[in-house]
Amino acid sequence: MNDPISEKDLHAWADGRLPAARRKHVEGWLAGQPEARRQAKEWREQNAALHRAYDPVLSEPVPARLLDAVGAAPSRLRLPQLRIAAAIACRIRPARSLAGRAGY
Repeated sequence: MNDPISEKDLHAWADGRLPAARRKHVEGWLAGQPEARRQAKEWREQNAALHRAYDPVLSEPVPARLLDAVGAAPSRLRLPQLRIAAAIACRIRPARSLAGRAGY
């Protein structure tokens, strides 16, 4: 695997999300690139610090006042519908942005 190493590869390495073969290739490349190795290690350390700080929050229940603010009691909260709405919103905004650039 002689593909060039991209910043995406470095972020994936820092996140621990590279397949074994690609990870080995990236680590070999990093061995000869001290500045890139320093940056990728900083990202890895930052990821670890964020996990230590915020992972405990993930297991906390959503406060009732927040559920009330969005008008959804836990029993009525429908994640599939929210996912669909989020997916639509993510597609509309970039499309509107592109349309604005094209003069529509």
